[in-house]
Amino acid sequence: MAYVTDGYVDLDYIEILGDLGPSYFDSAGYDSAGEFVLYRNGYYDKATNRYYANCTEVWDSNDDSSGYVWDDMTTWDGTSTSALIFLTNVVDSGKSRYYNPIVKVEASGPVSVWVYYGDTLDSTGAIETPNLFVGGQNQTLSGAKARYWQFGILVEKQNIEKLYISNITTIIKSDTVEEVISNLDTSTVVDSTGYGTIVPANSFSTISSVFIQPQADGPSKPIVYVRNKSTAGIDFEIFDADTYGKTHIDTTVDVRIQGLPKLISDANGNIVEELA
Repeated sequence: MAYVTDGYVDLDYIEILGDLGPSYFDSAGYDSAGEFVLYRNGYYDKATNRYYANCTEVWDSNDDSSGYVWDDMTTWDGTSTSALIFLTNVVDSGKSRYYNPIVKVEASGPVSVWVYYGDTLDSTGAIETPNLFVGGQNQTLSGAKARYWQFGILVEKQNIEKLYISNITTIIKSDTVEEVISNLDTSTVVDSTGYGTIVPANSFSTISSVFIQPQADGPSKPIVYVRNKSTAGIDFEIFDADTYGKTHIDTTVDVRIQGLPKLISDANGNIVEELA
């Protein structure tokens, strides 16, 4: 088991960094200058330990004719902007391998999670040319192979008066699950003799390894090649090594499929594993 966990919003650096930009995440995570930027458009409230969306009002919105003066103001509770966004720090899992990113957010409403990942950092400590997938709500997702991870959280207004994030927890998880198929007659799953596709019974987010062991009973000497492995199916090809001319055959095999558990986003946008 390998994992890295981190929490946000209750950490001091949020108050220190403050508002670093009002932009939404774009499709690649870069700004107009080509730099990967930290997007945060809110502020941290120590009293409630929450990260709130900035307000549409500005300081000069106060109407002096109403009799109020700034010394009368003890709290700031304006109208939230249309969305609250927060980009976490980069998380280092320590090794490039297949992971399921688990992201749980406590917020004022459903969230969408941007997942950035890659294997190298640039001189500023940002992920260099990151890959990206977006969670949303009620989606089936795939794990990925990377060392570095970063997460963008978007909370949309949706008739919520005051947008906030109270906690973000991230876990980069590499625990695998396994499916074993014994005594499979490949003629039952063939496209043509010697070619076929094994469809896993379990739901995987990513398949990391496949082992197919042929059973030799008689003069034939079957050799099995995995041509492609995906959650949709494992494509294989079988030759008889004891026959001249690369003859394709069918045989009986044992199969072991190893991969990451099914990954989904739930109704609130949290990214979680769904175990069978």
